[in-house]
Amino acid sequence: MASFYVAAYLLFWVTAVILTVLRRSRMIFLMWPIVLLYPYAWVRSQFPFLPLGLHDLYVFSCMALLLVDLSKIRRVLDPGVMRLTLVLLLVTMVAHAWGLMVLLINHPSLGWTLPLINFAADMRFLPPVFMVAVYVDSIEKARVASRSFVFAIIVGFSLVVADGYSPVIYDLFNHTAYQSRWQDHMRRAVGGFSGPWEVGAIAAMSATAGLAMIGRRRLASQTPVAVLFILSFLGTTLSLSRTGLVSWVLGVFGMGVFSPWKSRWRLVLPMVATAVVLLSLRFGQSEWESVSVVDIIETRFETAFVGGHLAGSAKKRVSIWDQQWDWISTGQYSTSELWLGVGGLEGSVLNFRASSHSGFFGPFLYYGLPLGLLLQIVLGILLVKAVQLGTRTHSPGIPLLVVVMLSTMISGEFLTSNLSAAVFAFLIALLARVESFHLEQGAIRSIAVKGPRPAALPG
Repeated sequence: MASFYVAAYLLFWVTAVILTVLRRSRMIFLMWPIVLLYPYAWVRSQFPFLPLGLHDLYVFSCMALLLVDLSKIRRVLDPGVMRLTLVLLLVTMVAHAWGLMVLLINHPSLGWTLPLINFAADMRFLPPVFMVAVYVDSIEKARVASRSFVFAIIVGFSLVVADGYSPVIYDLFNHTAYQSRWQDHMRRAVGGFSGPWEVGAIAAMSATAGLAMIGRRRLASQTPVAVLFILSFLGTTLSLSRTGLVSWVLGVFGMGVFSPWKSRWRLVLPMVATAVVLLSLRFGQSEWESVSVVDIIETRFETAFVGGHLAGSAKKRVSIWDQQWDWISTGQYSTSELWLGVGGLEGSVLNFRASSHSGFFGPFLYYGLPLGLLLQIVLGILLVKAVQLGTRTHSPGIPLLVVVMLSTMISGEFLTSNLSAAVFAFLIALLARVESFHLEQGAIRSIAVKGPRPAALPG
């Protein structure tokens, strides 16, 4: 099975490169299968000399091809949430680069290999936004892009579910983009994603965007979205990501409450299908025992509280926050660290043996007060702009995507993952482009009904 998967991926990769070079717009439906289904461990073992992955090489090729259309990017980039999302990604890239520079100043023995690789990986932020802005110029192209993403994410979460049952998945991916030595990866299924929180974040975003796609002009049909719903929920459950489960429910519940009445009937099939799976599916633990999805969820949340007190990983995260806050409040945080940060996530690990585990507190610690504050300001403006757009278009998809992303940042570090950020940016850009088509069509219909405005009389 592993050999077949690798052969199929390599064949698809070569074909995708050729097709994209021949016609640049094809990247809108070829990129996500290459990025989301990449067999990390196998490629590492066969090409140890490659500092970057084959999927990175494809994305960089797309970026180079997009530069040909640079003037068009400036002209068609949506001035609202799409452009603000790009600003968020650029600020995040600057913050990451700044953190790595501070890290090297404080620890020069680390060398320049890590910063260069991380900066190159961050470049994966940008092509999804640019390719939507340039090549998704009609509702038909939007359907192609959305269906390709839905297909890739369905396969991706199928691998997460399979990860709970077969060592083949671990052999293909080793669970992460880096060589994992974390023992918990053997217990928590994450497939080809970087970790459990990333599974939860991408699952919540995908489920929310899936409902928005079938609620707005049927970008995706109900059956694939129902499959996506089931697999994303199961993947989040088997990854044991509490934050992911909460964010998933928040996004889905919000879509059900705030969607227009005429769109709500399209949401019924995915929700009913997921509820049936939730109530009926059981996983075998032994020849005589099995556990339901509800049991897994209950057990995971119960482990966070024992005897009315925090326990397990929940207690550990609060302890990390307490430790880092004590470090600041007791004066161990120097003036230079206050303004410049400790050297990004890697610097936090060197100082505390742990990252911050908070997308709101972490940036201040990692990058210093100015950059941390700038990130939070951009996030706040993006939320306001998203809500304004959702109010104007009567579609809650974009604001709920931002809310879901913010919810994952409470106890996770969303913007440290270039994959999560790229998925977020793509979905925001795609839905924003669809809303612009919808507004344009509405304006055209209004003119057709009312007729053009009469010209003003001279004088």
